[in-house]
Amino acid sequence: MANTTITVQDNTGVVLSGATVSYLVNAVTVEGTTDTNGELTITGLDAGTYTFTAALNGYTSASVEVAVTDDADTAGTISMTATVTATIVSAVATAAASTLAEKIAALKVKLNAKIVASHSWAKLGYLVLLAILDTGSEWALTYVSSKIK
Repeated sequence: MANTTITVQDNTGVVLSGATVSYLVNAVTVEGTTDTNGELTITGLDAGTYTFTAALNGYTSASVEVAVTDDADTAGTISMTATVTATIVSAVATAAASTLAEKIAALKVKLNAKIVASHSWAKLGYLVLLAILDTGSEWALTYVSSKIK
């Protein structure tokens, strides 16, 4: 009987052990796990075309189609893309947004103090600056900061 070997790697070619590989046999999902070499070897598949899908925490799922024959070993390689980069970018963006929100909140405190201590025309100006600041943008923060003495 022929063997089918599926190798799971990242997009740089580093093999991924512990990935779950699933495929259908007679409408039933079968799963296996890659070994330390990033491989899952399956024995006894009937001839036909199979779609193998790999999943691993921290990576985007990916698939490969393999044509299995009765008389020869077959192989397929699944390349997965790490999602860690997106997680790091998201964390940095969240931290930046938090920092911007903190800066805006501090500037609002200053503006509110100026509004309380000002005459009517100055109050109107500070209210306008407060409204601009409410957009929450970096530009608004920079602009309003430049107008506050």
